[in-house]
Amino acid sequence: MNTDSVVIEEDSKEDEAQAEENEAEEVVVRPRRKLTSPVWKEFKKVKVMNRMKAKCNWCSKKLEGEPRNGTKHLLDHLKIVHGKKV
Repeated sequence: MNTDSVVIEEDSKEDEAQAEENEAEEVVVRPRRKLTSPVWKEFKKVKVMNRMKAKCNWCSKKLEGEPRNGTKHLLDHLKIVHGKKV
């Protein structure tokens, strides 16, 4: 049985200042499947207004992170903005 888990942070535009103060409030959720794409080493799953987003570890930009969105746009972000090959 796989025991990997994903850390999900709560974040919203209204409470960004409060969220920075309460960074210790993290929710650990077990994913249905293991995140196999190497781009997840460069992104963190974040919950924004009840939607999953992928937050870039380099520039903190939030991109769509729902499972149905795939990871190609995350890979493109890393290549174009940060010049990284994953």
